[in-house]
Amino acid sequence: MKIYQLRLMAATCSLAIGLSAEALAQNSNLKKFEITSSDIYRRGDNLVVSTGIDLTDVKMEAERTMIIYPTIEDGENRKVMPEVIVNGRNKHILYQRNPNKTAYTEVRRKNGTVQSVSYKQEIAYQPWMQNAQMVLYVDICGCGGNPEENTAVSVANMGNLPLNNAADWLPTVAYIVPNAEAVKNRAESGKAFLDFPVNKTNILPDYRNNPRELQSIKETIDKVKNDANVKITHIDIHGYASPEGTYANNERLAKGRAEALKLYVLKQYDFAEDIFSVTSTPEDTEGMRNFIATSTADEKEEALQLMDNGKDADSQEALLRKLNSGKLFRTLVDSCFPALRRSEYEVAYEVKPFSVAEAKEVLKNRPQQLSLQEFYAIAQTYEPGSDEYNETFETAVRMFPDDAAANLNAASTALRKRDLKAAAKYLSRSDANAPETQNNRAVLHYLEGKIQDAKGEFEAAANRGSEAAAKNLKEITISLNNQ
Repeated sequence: MKIYQLRLMAATCSLAIGLSAEALAQNSNLKKFEITSSDIYRRGDNLVVSTGIDLTDVKMEAERTMIIYPTIEDGENRKVMPEVIVNGRNKHILYQRNPNKTAYTEVRRKNGTVQSVSYKQEIAYQPWMQNAQMVLYVDICGCGGNPEENTAVSVANMGNLPLNNAADWLPTVAYIVPNAEAVKNRAESGKAFLDFPVNKTNILPDYRNNPRELQSIKETIDKVKNDANVKITHIDIHGYASPEGTYANNERLAKGRAEALKLYVLKQYDFAEDIFSVTSTPEDTEGMRNFIATSTADEKEEALQLMDNGKDADSQEALLRKLNSGKLFRTLVDSCFPALRRSEYEVAYEVKPFSVAEAKEVLKNRPQQLSLQEFYAIAQTYEPGSDEYNETFETAVRMFPDDAAANLNAASTALRKRDLKAAAKYLSRSDANAPETQNNRAVLHYLEGKIQDAKGEFEAAANRGSEAAAKNLKEITISLNNQ
């Protein structure tokens, strides 16, 4: 089999050429077609390949098929793209009964009419493609499906492939593989506003709003206890009393009511007593201060000064009772103190490690049980830039909003989506000195149009070992040199 190739050395990658394959191949049996245009350019991490094929002068017998295979190749590597099939009448009828689902398109050639095919494919860019060329392989097949004539036409040498449009180019973003979390400690927490008779510490389950409050506590505990993925490690209870009455009595109430809640929970569940930790705050003066500070009371400033006078709690209360004839204190009794009398509780637990398949299921309903490393492993199973890929990293940063690695990876996702505001926010929470952050900051500069700032950041990150930055620096340098 003899293959003829034309080597077109193109100065750029946007070509407008008119080639007669019949003339090029010098083979009278090869039906005449023309390549009218060819365009190859980078768009982000992809390579966009397009070409125009004019079939106007092609005369296709009813039993013949022309197959055009576009490829990208460099002598050692080859990427074959979906083919274009041009059929004569009878071949077209047969094709409709048994189509090739992987073909780019199938055309029935109507001899004597103007016909063309616009071919466009977007494929993942690979480093070896930098100096490759685009080649069209063309076969003419007879009724038996065997090749009768063939040729290969090289339509573009890619050389140092520049960016077709700087606005289309997305520099490579950097991700960080998070450190493993040795033990996944998590917690569910809540507040219970239990009602007690005056000066009493024993819990009456049916008293006032207690049924609702106790049910809420049980639901929190059950949520953890009934989960096969976790093990409860300890339960913390902290009781608060309001700054009303003597400090000594409030100390007794806060401690006694917190202990009463522990005893209630122990009666409901088969927990060991040593997993409980009970603490208390006799008077929640901080809560009272915040209430006063955000109020519109005329005596607000004077009240705050009284609280800062260094006197003991009982003396401060006496002064507040007298302020403005007790008007503010009555407001505190009615609107502030009930909310300060509470028990805060936390159910701490340890989560087992997950396989990737298990982690995907957990992600749907309980993402807080995943480690950052598990989020990262899930993301690697998806196509970079896909909705699932992006959502995984975005959920990870919601679960770990203060983690530098989570924010860096979320910034990468935002940059891929060209959401510059979100990217800037996440980068501000990343490790500013990490080379990955430097690279992503450079990407942000580039997308903002600050090309020289981007180049400087790419250089700094590349010098510190960032492969993404080295790749971006090479690309941006080529682009600047071609301007």
